[in-house]
Amino acid sequence: MYLRKFFLLPLSLLLFIVSLVLSSIFYRKKIYSVHFCHKFFGHAAIEPAIASSFASSNNIKLFTSFQGFSDDHNSFLYSILRSLFSDSFVPFSYLHYIYNNSFSFIKYITSFFYSPLLPNRIDRELFYLPYLSTDLIFPWRTFARKKLNLPSDFSYPSSFPVLIACRTSHFYKNSSAVLEQNYRNLQTVEIEHLLRSFLVNDDSTTFIIYTSHSIINYLLPRFQQYESRLEFVDEQYQDVIPLFARSKLLVNNGNGIGAFATSLGFPTLFIKHSPYQSIHSSHLNAVLIPSIYHKFNTIPDFLESLELSFSPPCILPYDFVLNYSSVGISLLSLTKYPTHIFSDSLKQALDLSNLFSSQPFTMNSFDSFIHTESNLLFWNTFNQLASKQVKTWHSKQYLTVSNSFLDYFSSCL
Repeated sequence: MYLRKFFLLPLSLLLFIVSLVLSSIFYRKKIYSVHFCHKFFGHAAIEPAIASSFASSNNIKLFTSFQGFSDDHNSFLYSILRSLFSDSFVPFSYLHYIYNNSFSFIKYITSFFYSPLLPNRIDRELFYLPYLSTDLIFPWRTFARKKLNLPSDFSYPSSFPVLIACRTSHFYKNSSAVLEQNYRNLQTVEIEHLLRSFLVNDDSTTFIIYTSHSIINYLLPRFQQYESRLEFVDEQYQDVIPLFARSKLLVNNGNGIGAFATSLGFPTLFIKHSPYQSIHSSHLNAVLIPSIYHKFNTIPDFLESLELSFSPPCILPYDFVLNYSSVGISLLSLTKYPTHIFSDSLKQALDLSNLFSSQPFTMNSFDSFIHTESNLLFWNTFNQLASKQVKTWHSKQYLTVSNSFLDYFSSCL
């Protein structure tokens, strides 16, 4: 590591000098750069959205470059990228490599004039969550919504179906580039329980289930009586993005599709989105059914569950086995949640979405959803447990927690 920094020292000094001259004399503002990659759906959506919002909100100079496009990349997201950003002839990934491998002092003084927008650290996207707040208008969001023909007033036809598109092990099992992170996946029985909860407690809403071929084959014979209200779409053969244009709400567990929805400001019901440190807190048009962390097969009070979720010393505990399983902590299966939690939460999310279209947008109009006693208790407890750095990621705490969930799992309310 030291030798690498030593060999890069001349380039590090050159980067500092050029940054100083361009920022102080030529542009008279700080310079940022970003190299967009298209390999992963979530990154291809959220990173350009972040760059668009950040550049719109700050007096900066932004330079961009793109990874080469290939057939397995998303053409819709790439077309937005090409429309909003210019591609430098030199990939900025090289510049980022020099910056990230500079000696600390050189990196520090360079950062006053130049830095990569998405730094080489664990919170590279989470740091910018406030810039994806649903109340903000920025070019990426406007262009993407227009390209999908989504209503500018957030009014979705009530006859539109609800889109269920969740991360499962089937999508990632053949990918060596994506960590398994099985705790973030929905199991097939959990999807069955979720769907049955929606259908039994509601006799009119229709659903699109975007999932794997094997899960579709599992669900079809179990829901034959509801076939007129269900549309199954195989994720292997169809892109999920066009489905947003004919849906009124997304049900998701926080994968790349959830990141796309947050970037759009699309109505969402989040389920089993973990860890808590990474939830899309600035998504105002969304409701969260939280995960329950429990120890040694006991089901705790929800506030105790929150304490368990923040118990690891790691600031962002993505390694579930290391941080939780090794000390006897696991996630409660969704099959253990009463069915009314899902149906009530779906109605709560749809009511929240309807509020967006029923009146001019003001933060005051959403007080009845955000500033409830139970929601404030959740966020106050979150702030007590979270580190200072994590709290900066979630400075806009707009995400609403399911009332039905909190009523059932918390004896403190």
